[in-house]
Amino acid sequence: MMPSRSERLVWELDWNLLRTFVVIAEVKSITRAAEQLNLKQPSVSKRFAGWKIGLAGAWSSVTPRALN
Repeated sequence: MMPSRSERLVWELDWNLLRTFVVIAEVKSITRAAEQLNLKQPSVSKRFAGWKIGLAGAWSSVTPRALN
């Protein structure tokens, strides 16, 4: 049995990217998030940019029906 699209998205999710996004949202600063994650600020900025691009691509094909 093939996994659904939403199941595939979960398995393909980069958990480090998700963690980076969560910390940025919590501290509301890429610089402070980098400090908290023990990473360099350019690295966190690059991850965040990649997250936005990946998220846009993933959500562009999602319909309201697919969210049910």
